[in-house]
Amino acid sequence: MKIYVVVAVSTLALSSVTAVSDREVSLSAELEVTERPSHRSRALVASTSTSFVSSLKKPPNSDKYHTKPVRVIQARVQSDAPIWNETTKTFGSKYYNTAEEQFRGALDTVNTASVEGALMYVQAEGINYNTRSEEDRCWRKNGMQYVVFYDIVFAQTNETVAEYESEYGPMLPMDGGQCTPISGTNVFSKECVSLNGNASVLNLGPFIGGESKETDARAPYPHCWWYSFPNNCPLQKWANKTEECRASTRQGLCDMDTLPDGISCTYNYRILGYVPIDDAVGITAMTNKATGEKYANFTEFCEVGGVEFQASEAGVWNASIPFWKNPQNATANAARTEKLLSAYANLLKTNKSSQIESTVVKQMLPLPTVAELTAGNPPCYFNVKDCDSEFGCKREHYGQMMLGAMRLVGAARHTAALRALPLSSSRLPTFALPVGRIERFFVQQPPRARSSSFLTSLAARSSVLRRSSSSVSKASGGEVATAESMSHLERLKDLWRKYGIVAIGTYLTMYGAVLGSMYLAIDQGWVRTNKRTTSKGEGQSDESFNLVTTTNKFVKIAEDLGIAQYLEVEQVSSKTGTFLLAWIATKFTEPLRLALTIAVTPRIARLLGRAPKLPPKAPGKIASMIKKQTVPKEKPKA
Repeated sequence: MKIYVVVAVSTLALSSVTAVSDREVSLSAELEVTERPSHRSRALVASTSTSFVSSLKKPPNSDKYHTKPVRVIQARVQSDAPIWNETTKTFGSKYYNTAEEQFRGALDTVNTASVEGALMYVQAEGINYNTRSEEDRCWRKNGMQYVVFYDIVFAQTNETVAEYESEYGPMLPMDGGQCTPISGTNVFSKECVSLNGNASVLNLGPFIGGESKETDARAPYPHCWWYSFPNNCPLQKWANKTEECRASTRQGLCDMDTLPDGISCTYNYRILGYVPIDDAVGITAMTNKATGEKYANFTEFCEVGGVEFQASEAGVWNASIPFWKNPQNATANAARTEKLLSAYANLLKTNKSSQIESTVVKQMLPLPTVAELTAGNPPCYFNVKDCDSEFGCKREHYGQMMLGAMRLVGAARHTAALRALPLSSSRLPTFALPVGRIERFFVQQPPRARSSSFLTSLAARSSVLRRSSSSVSKASGGEVATAESMSHLERLKDLWRKYGIVAIGTYLTMYGAVLGSMYLAIDQGWVRTNKRTTSKGEGQSDESFNLVTTTNKFVKIAEDLGIAQYLEVEQVSSKTGTFLLAWIATKFTEPLRLALTIAVTPRIARLLGRAPKLPPKAPGKIASMIKKQTVPKEKPKA
């Protein structure tokens, strides 16, 4: 038998290699819905501190449905350095006096970015000499000077989950503490109005918004996302936010000691620390030839003729310091993010910066690892119904975005425009919370039981098994087909209830045997993985196709184009390719393996003496006939 693999499989194979290596879910994960930490999780700054989330108190509420809180690490590019409050032991905004105002002011109706895309805004809009006037050339846009790292926990509102069926709503631009009006007007978009609603627009509450910014041609940063965090009174700028306005609208930012539940409030945070952009890009490490000293900041560097970054408005590079070279290369941009994280790690290690006092640096905390975030967060299916599906979802990166449900999150910003009806009470009645829709899209589920999830998930993933149930029933006899009315899924559950570990052991044994046989057959050359085409002309050599070779050629092209890291691909060895082919071939045998499991499990259980006790059998047909004949016949009446 020959297996011919086309080039398209190479692309799928690369993602499959990653799945086998760092996205694999163990058997205990399948039962407990706890994912194995990825060995690729970046830990440039090792975390040893306890999360502030554990110290927050749950607010009392009577609402049956609300999303589980999710902890993420995000970043903001700021002109102001956070101020340390010795009383609360937290960083806050320097523009306020009281601890409460400082805490509220740092994340009061603003936008943030993923850590992986923190520099995208700086690169695309903040530093290009050609987009700034002569008098502003030595001053970055909006005075941007620091990258601040935020440790955030959020819980989406019930109404938003019902409206967008996603963990995030659309990302809303925020300026000056206000949801930005439509360009050139004082009119707000329906999404902005929906933060509190009115007579014609449904009140969704202060929802957290998210939108991918990975494909900006000026600065394509992998895993770059922008977010919006609206607080109360979101349609007014900071200067116009009266206490009356704040009190009349729902609270986005929780009280400092309160855990968000999506009902009383939607997010809480702590500032871990911050790093000067000048330190991260290397300007403060450069020597001013005129003075012989290191540059104090970007302004000093610029005033003596230094060029930080110069490109066309489309982002085509002209000149820059080494840090900003290859601005349109995604791989180079990802490397810039690593340098930013290294700069922060070095700051905490050395306790030295020309722009931050050492006493302040001592109060900063390291970033947690991605593995720590993933382990502490709830399974995806608690918050997004589509994640409780055939392939599920997985949280990744510092933003803990759901891999596998990206289409849900990314599409949120388009949802209102794509739907036939606008956000209004015509879709969801205003006289009640959308509990019915929430219950339809996700019900707050208890942890999955050990007793049935493994085989149940196997049955759910095999539509072919359902189509072949009649043959399976015949093969397994009365043990499987206990009732004509039982569905195939119920029969599989019944098998698990009867035979327990025997059923799991039978399935895994078959899986290992088939996978090992496939690997051995391919490795020993018993099954060909090359398709050879011989030219008819004389003197022409044969052309052959090999999966591993072709895959590595594909990766080489991706590396040359600078998109290899963006695609998360890497070259594979011949052993890896052989295993990959065996794994793919084994996947095609899944319906047969499941059918055989159902067929042979009862026999194996009886052989091992683990068969369930059956109820006493009803009298057979012959016994019934004998009993019937022995009953004396009643004599006819005269």
